[in-house]
Amino acid sequence: MTRTTIPLAACVALGLACAQGAFAQPAPNPFEAQVEGAIKGFKWGASPSDMQFPKLQAKEIPELQKRPVAAASGGAAVMDQAMVDMVGRVMPAVILVKTESGLGSGFIIDSAGLAVTNAHVVEGAEPGAMVMVATNDKKAFPAVVLAVGPLSRRGKDIALLGLPQGSYPTLSFAAARDVAPGRSVIAVGHPKGLAFSVSMGIVSAVERRMPGSVMTYVQTCTPINPGNSGGPLVDLEGKVVGMNTEIMSESGGSEGLGFAIAAADIEMAVRQFKRTGDLKVGYMGAPLLPDAERNTVVLQDVARGGPAEKAGLKQGDSIVEIDGQGITSSPAEAAGKMLRILAFKSPGEKVKVAVTREGKRVDATVTLADWPEQSIMASAEVPSARPMRVAVLGNY
Repeated sequence: MTRTTIPLAACVALGLACAQGAFAQPAPNPFEAQVEGAIKGFKWGASPSDMQFPKLQAKEIPELQKRPVAAASGGAAVMDQAMVDMVGRVMPAVILVKTESGLGSGFIIDSAGLAVTNAHVVEGAEPGAMVMVATNDKKAFPAVVLAVGPLSRRGKDIALLGLPQGSYPTLSFAAARDVAPGRSVIAVGHPKGLAFSVSMGIVSAVERRMPGSVMTYVQTCTPINPGNSGGPLVDLEGKVVGMNTEIMSESGGSEGLGFAIAAADIEMAVRQFKRTGDLKVGYMGAPLLPDAERNTVVLQDVARGGPAEKAGLKQGDSIVEIDGQGITSSPAEAAGKMLRILAFKSPGEKVKVAVTREGKRVDATVTLADWPEQSIMASAEVPSARPMRVAVLGNY
């Protein structure tokens, strides 16, 4: 069955997936209106003269109307208050991201002002361009786009933003071993422009793969909708399990099938940025092909004059390992994990590749390159994906 895959942009939803017109549309969000007012006259895409924004003053935004919270009792009151306290700790590190084309979510991961969001939230922006962000203390200010993962290169839907110089609250990442089906999670973000909303669900599955992407996803039933993209999916300790990115939906709204890029992949992207200053995907020039009959992964082709050929690799070579990742499971899963390693390597970085050829082991070091202009985007080395496209997810 085909399903519409939609960027989340606002992970916390109302939990309702109603047919259009079944209920009255929500009133205009006053917070978004204030953000719009704060950015009038702002020059989109301008390159900052100082990456640290030392003289930038945040602009105050009037407080939203506060709603009373109904009191619980007994053990439920303790649990309820613990949840409220946790959300209170998480919320200051969540940001609203406003671009020329729309609105999404993000969260701060370094107290110096490093934040993460989805690449599709800032799609079209180059490093050095400016976007507007807002925090839950009703302040809005420009931020610089530091790096953007290429959506057409293995579905690398991650971007990094730099906030004005200061000291910020942050979120930390949950360990992969602590993320399991059934664990309670909460999404925080701006679904359909409803700023700083919260929704709750559980982890439905881990290590999901989406069409055209080698990223690892956490599946959740937590209500998330367009606008949640880039926002955090956190556990009950407030640690980030993943970044809300896509939904499977026939209605265009939440149907309990949400997907968040796993925390481990976000951490890999941050490490790549600190090493290289970008989130590019290096070109090896040798698509990988799972071979179930031989229980291996082979080099389907080797581009003439490409990095793999220069390193001495040949078409049909059977891969033993890439940067230590070998065949520990099915060839298809192993190929996905190898491509994931390559997805976090920039042009100019080196990759160690071990293959067998005619029964003998051959070790090579491949120096990755920039992608050629005429590269074939349909090759196994470069699955392409756009979160808004219709996708057949198939069986897992």
